[in-house]
Amino acid sequence: MVSSQEREELEGFMDKYPFLSESNIKVALDEEMKLSAYLGVKSVPSVFCYDSKGELIANYQGPVKLDILLDKLLNRKEGEK
Repeated sequence: MVSSQEREELEGFMDKYPFLSESNIKVALDEEMKLSAYLGVKSVPSVFCYDSKGELIANYQGPVKLDILLDKLLNRKEGEK
């Protein structure tokens, strides 16, 4: 997760949702929007899915349904059940 919000707001969000402290979830503060520019983020939310090797397997610009994300994260093709 990358945010350009104020540091205090991001820290409050992390305190509210303790799952963000899990080792497989990364949180970054991008105050100057440098990471966003590097990744080509053009809309919010932007979602990037990585496999267990850290390789990008999908990215979505704008809203995306949870079932589509879960399918990608479970290494299945979109729409396959």
